[in-house]
Amino acid sequence: MSHKHCIAAIVFALTLCSCTSMHEQERRVDDRVLAVYMGGDNNLSSECDAKLAALREGFASVCAASASARLRMVVYRDMLGAAPSLCEVTSNGELSPIESYEEESSASPEVFGRVLRQVCSLFPARGYTLLVFSHASGWLPEGRLAAPVGPDDEVHTRTIVADGASEMELADFASAIPRGMFDGIIFETCFMAGIEAAWELRDKCDFMLASSAEIVSPGFTHHYRTLLGHLFGPPSGLADFGQAVVDSLCVYPASDWRRSATYSLIRASTLAPLAEFIRTRCDAALAVSVFDVQRFDRGTHRLFFDMGDYYSRMLDSEADRVELQRLIAAAVPWKAATDSFLYGQGGFAVERHSGLTAYIRQSAYPYLNMRYDGLGWAKAVRKKIPQ
Repeated sequence: MSHKHCIAAIVFALTLCSCTSMHEQERRVDDRVLAVYMGGDNNLSSECDAKLAALREGFASVCAASASARLRMVVYRDMLGAAPSLCEVTSNGELSPIESYEEESSASPEVFGRVLRQVCSLFPARGYTLLVFSHASGWLPEGRLAAPVGPDDEVHTRTIVADGASEMELADFASAIPRGMFDGIIFETCFMAGIEAAWELRDKCDFMLASSAEIVSPGFTHHYRTLLGHLFGPPSGLADFGQAVVDSLCVYPASDWRRSATYSLIRASTLAPLAEFIRTRCDAALAVSVFDVQRFDRGTHRLFFDMGDYYSRMLDSEADRVELQRLIAAAVPWKAATDSFLYGQGGFAVERHSGLTAYIRQSAYPYLNMRYDGLGWAKAVRKKIPQ
């Protein structure tokens, strides 16, 4: 259900309910609602208060500068030792409670879906933007970022949202979002610029602002105070926000680990031509060494690679490589990265950055390969067997 259908359904329901008050029937339709989903019931809990304070200050400034615009910000917050809650940030930056909940998992797709339905029902709008803050590891199945090999590993990390030992996987996250609900999704989470995630969300949002690699703490916290207005405007504003974040990190010298960023704006709704080109032109039988392709993760395991670098190695003509670059550029209208990532902290040089990452099947990870083959992206680019 798109946000336009969402508004129509609400108006229709209000018309039918004779017991609905006149005040409810005359509820305003906002220009834009920013829905913030904080999955902080984990080791990121300590960041939530500072992040929310920055969002409140930033929203007050946005409202003061855009008095005629009908803007709204709604925050779902789940932290360690506190009851999950849904609240509205008022135009002066105050918190207005909407509802408190019993203990629940913010990593549950049922909880995530319920929050989205509440936001849509309570606050009809012409456009919605989603901001997600938590742990994430792209398309990887639950627990596979730090332990990709065996099914019985005890180490667990995250996929998109983490709550204690529970994690929400990509397909569940996407399924909980009504079709076409969001104009943009901002991932203040790690590893979400993957083609696998973008493909899964292609009919859920128009644009995604995401990182190919990790996001170094404190993420976007300091930028919300002065740059939040970019998240209430057109998609180009998301690129402006991302560029300002990267510029702020480039003040550090190259040898400083804080100079680390790999951001891109992905047009998730326009990926079909790219998938068709890869399906018909790339030769998956060509051997590609994972040690030759630009990586975007640290440590022993190599799970996130630059998409453009990887797929270009499956092409045998320069014309095809140019066409691949053109299709990726159409899907990634903006990107920016530092020359290195987490220098001195087990990081890597960033020599190629297409703005999208991809997984490469490896014999060491049979379980991941099997799960990957079930993804929508893997199916979309798989060559069809002639009948």
